[in-house]
Amino acid sequence: MKPNYFILVLVLISIISIGAVSAVDDTDIGTSVLETTDDLSVDDVSADESIDESSPVEENIDLPADDVSVDDDLSESNIVDESEDLSIDSVSVDGDLGESNIVDELSINKNSKLPATNWVNPSNVYTFFNNDGTLKLTSDNKYIFTGNFQIGSYSFYTFIINRPSNLTMTGATFFGLSFNFTAPNSNLTGGTYLNVWDMSVNQNVMSVSANNVSISNTNFDVYPTHDSDYIGIDVKNANNTVIKNNIINYNMSGLLYPNYYNYVIRLVNSNNATIQNNTINAVLPFKSVNYNVTFPNIDTDLVAGIGIQSSHGFKLLNNTISIFGKSFSNSYPTLDTIIIVQSNNGIISGNVINETDTNNNATVKYLYGIDLYELSNVTISNNNITMYSPSGQVSPQGAGTAYPIQITGPVSDIFIHDNNLTTENNGPNLGIYSQNYYGTTNITIYNNFINVTGRASDKLYALVSGIELQDTYAEVYNNTIYVQNLNNYISNYTIFGISYNQTTPGNHTFNIHDNTIRTNGHYAVYLTSSVNSTVNHNFLETYDLCGNNAVYAPGANITNNYCSCHNYSGTPTNCNCNSNRAISNNKNKKKENLAGVYEEILTDDPQTIELHVGPNTEDGNGTIENPYANLFIAWGENINKLNITSPTNIIINFMDGTYSFTREDFEIIEERGYEASDWGFLLNSNMNITLQAVNNNSVNFTFEHGTCLPLDSYNTECGGIKLSSINIILDAESISLPGAWAFSDGKVIYEKCIFYVNATFMIGDQTNEKTLIDCIFDGKGDGILTFWNEYNLDLISINYATFYNLSGLKFEHWMDTITGMVNANYNWWGSNTPISDPYVNASIYAIYNTTINYIGNNQWEVIGKLTWNDGTDEGIERLYNMPVSLISSTGTFNETNPILKNGIFKVTYTSNNLTNEINAICDKENQTLSFLKNIDLGLSVNDIIYGEYTNVTVNVSPLIDAMLNVTVNGQIYSIKADTTTVVPITELLDIGNYTVDVVIFDAENIYSTNSTSFEVKPVLTPSNETNDTPVTPAKVNTQLNAPKVTATYNVAKKLVITLKDANGKALANKKVTVKLGSISKTLTTNSKGQVSLNIASLLPKTYTATIKFAGDNNYTASSIKSKVIVKKANIKLSTKAKTFKVKAKTKKVRATLKDNKGKVMKKTKLSFKVGKKTYIAKTNKKGVATFKVKLTKKGKYTGTVKFAGNKYFKALSKKVKITIK
Repeated sequence: MKPNYFILVLVLISIISIGAVSAVDDTDIGTSVLETTDDLSVDDVSADESIDESSPVEENIDLPADDVSVDDDLSESNIVDESEDLSIDSVSVDGDLGESNIVDELSINKNSKLPATNWVNPSNVYTFFNNDGTLKLTSDNKYIFTGNFQIGSYSFYTFIINRPSNLTMTGATFFGLSFNFTAPNSNLTGGTYLNVWDMSVNQNVMSVSANNVSISNTNFDVYPTHDSDYIGIDVKNANNTVIKNNIINYNMSGLLYPNYYNYVIRLVNSNNATIQNNTINAVLPFKSVNYNVTFPNIDTDLVAGIGIQSSHGFKLLNNTISIFGKSFSNSYPTLDTIIIVQSNNGIISGNVINETDTNNNATVKYLYGIDLYELSNVTISNNNITMYSPSGQVSPQGAGTAYPIQITGPVSDIFIHDNNLTTENNGPNLGIYSQNYYGTTNITIYNNFINVTGRASDKLYALVSGIELQDTYAEVYNNTIYVQNLNNYISNYTIFGISYNQTTPGNHTFNIHDNTIRTNGHYAVYLTSSVNSTVNHNFLETYDLCGNNAVYAPGANITNNYCSCHNYSGTPTNCNCNSNRAISNNKNKKKENLAGVYEEILTDDPQTIELHVGPNTEDGNGTIENPYANLFIAWGENINKLNITSPTNIIINFMDGTYSFTREDFEIIEERGYEASDWGFLLNSNMNITLQAVNNNSVNFTFEHGTCLPLDSYNTECGGIKLSSINIILDAESISLPGAWAFSDGKVIYEKCIFYVNATFMIGDQTNEKTLIDCIFDGKGDGILTFWNEYNLDLISINYATFYNLSGLKFEHWMDTITGMVNANYNWWGSNTPISDPYVNASIYAIYNTTINYIGNNQWEVIGKLTWNDGTDEGIERLYNMPVSLISSTGTFNETNPILKNGIFKVTYTSNNLTNEINAICDKENQTLSFLKNIDLGLSVNDIIYGEYTNVTVNVSPLIDAMLNVTVNGQIYSIKADTTTVVPITELLDIGNYTVDVVIFDAENIYSTNSTSFEVKPVLTPSNETNDTPVTPAKVNTQLNAPKVTATYNVAKKLVITLKDANGKALANKKVTVKLGSISKTLTTNSKGQVSLNIASLLPKTYTATIKFAGDNNYTASSIKSKVIVKKANIKLSTKAKTFKVKAKTKKVRATLKDNKGKVMKKTKLSFKVGKKTYIAKTNKKGVATFKVKLTKKGKYTGTVKFAGNKYFKALSKKVKITIK
């Protein structure tokens, strides 16, 4: 039915009369398109002479042409401004006009005809479309759709736009129907697309295969419900596509479809595409990567938000993309928001990307925000990317990712700048990961904010870093990088701000400058190797280092890196660079102490009195600016004058210095008791006392003989003392250790104290709780603890303590009853052997080990490390930073007395000797390492033209008596090593790139390895002055050989197949397909050109095997058939003679059945015949069949047990003698 234009005109007049017309693009018609006029009626519209009877207006209206006219005199006040062209791009009408809703886009030119518009509604579809969904040839190029279009209402499922067309959707909704653009220069705008039915009918909402197509202002709601590929918008071989201002919801909640492709938008071979201002919300599964696809290709990823393949000049601008990972596969479950492969000259800018793993489980998953492969000249800028996954693991090697940006070479001219990248993963994690394993990479990264949270360890792949640069060349500057490890601090855990930690082939050059990096790892910048690299002018802060010290980069120029509290002249200041704090800007995290929270000795809601003691020529007032001169003044003149009647926390902060105490110093605090002059109690049991060093200052306590601190209280609910970060020096003989003589009901905590001990450490008696944590014992004493009276040792805890340089270890008690055991775990006991004492539980203790790694140029890295005896190292950094002595007569160290800082040290050992020996002495632990010199392997090989053979040249220095193995394309060539060894590669290689791996070894040792690569190039022939044409070489004929084979079921036997060329040369690494009965496999030939197939499991019968080699670029295809016979197997049947009394009610005969390998056969039927009667029984799980026979007369009988055979085994019978008495 044609649309009624009379109604259209009336509606337009109404709009004009009420001033409801919205202006169109003012670049065409100025700021005011239509102005209201007085008394404008149908009669006032007259026809311009240029509009004749053939005008499209006349064709599509029911009235005569004379009834609709436009006045010749169109003044400025009546219609428009002085613009020559009049266009109405957007005329909107309030209210419901039904199927005749007004045009979304209409153009009028005074000097041309009005373009025709086709109104499409659900009832007139066949007016414009054929039965197959294509446009009718008689239709014009502008269509307006209104109403609800339902799948199943038409003979087609897809509107095929096979002519250039403009489609405007005005209140149109499409249920299950799709659009396929096969003609260029087409546009679609508006509409709602609901695809919730069986997607086996339509596998895309929109398909584009023609140039210059635009899709805009649409709403998609997609719910794939079928095992098939399903793409929201699929663009293939179509240039200049525009996808703009759309809202796309793609929901696969709870669905997986592991073998099919699910993309929201996919572009393939489509240059100059623009994806802009779209909002994408997608619930997608994590799927396994398809490694059968040639890499790189987006087809390796079965699921993604946006996938772009071989499409140059792409633009991804200002989109908001939210991806929620739901269901997942079991093998490397992977999900990309954006994956782009082999697409150059692109820009990704202004996008907001959020990718979230919504599965609250520990299954490892791999999340990538922007994933790029093999491209050049791409800019990633001004994006806000947030990644979150609760999964990931750090053992055994580290797995799982949530990378905002990943780049895989070869790539060049990649610029990443002004992005905000935030990511959190429960396992390894990186903000930006770039690697050149597949080809060189050249990237520039600047002005980004990068915040990475993950869980690191010392495993190779348990890496947490802001940027991991495995690049040929990278410049990184002006970035702010925060990196937080969710694990507790261990210095050798791989957590960095910027790193090259996992090695890749070739040289690597880095220019890292003017960045701000904060991490709670050991190094801010860690480059395992580099060439001509610089690390300078960065602000660096780690858990324990800052400035230049926070950089590990052998061979790099490391200068002018500052601590975060630098002065602006560039000179670092003395400041605390400890950044062991939460640094994530989007999540609050609580970092708990390794040993749990220190035992609190304070009571509920105590008030706090805090004062300072330090060097002062006057008495002072207790402030940090004017501290009390000594403890006597602080306590006697202040604390004792207070009437403390409720729980009160007394904190005394000691400034830098050494403080010597006598008994009188403490008489003001304690009340003497008992007969011993050095015993005392707190005068006021409401006090909880903390003596601590302020701001990590160096504070030393020394004591006169007979002096001790008053650590006891009459009140068990309150009262006690805590010493924190105090160095306690005991020089007198037989002194009672201050703070250790603690009995009665008080509680005592020593936290991070150092005891320089020349005497016995005494802890007191009875029921007190005594805790020593993170303390150090350094001295000559051998009596560690002395217990007094009836003491319950279960109340004593000594954890994370270092017993260093002591002459011996023993625990003593003086008298009376001792019960329980001291909890003394997580301590260093002077060697790898812990204390042995019946009163001490020391089941977990520290051990020291030394290892070496060759780093090249006759140098080794010597690594000393403390771990717990159970193999873990969590909390090991809390032990004392002990010195280690390194001794060697075969080489030199860059440092002979390194410090085990946080449980680890690394030094460099240099030697030219073939045999080497190192002694590493830690306290009383002495370890010897013997090892061989590393052999340098020089390796070279030339590229060749197809059909040629190449040689691998290996240079060995220094020469030793050893063998070389050279591996190329899976073929191993073995030869005795010489100073220069030339190894001919005898295999005819296909066109492509190959890796050469070389190892030098003898019967006992592998001395060195190396690798390189070369290319087999196609043959070229000159075709003109400027171009060469590749020539396809003639293929070599092949032949297969597979001799007839006879096997027995369940007995290992192989069908061996050999592939050779026409010259009899075995062809290695070729795919051979074998079909044999229920077996169908594709196998790869070995170095002998052979594949083998075990046929023992086949059902016994005669088979014909079909064997094929499909051929390749160099060899022709070949095939063969081979006869295979599988025979039935013998079984084993056993039974025993039986004797029964005639009166026995039950007479049982048993038989055991086993297969030809001795395995019992269960649930198998056997028969037993005696006389004229036959009994049937099935074997049980032990392979035993039991027959209950009825023989009522005395005598001797002979029965037969029989297995009748089956399709796998031959029949068998056994005689059984039975005697009835």
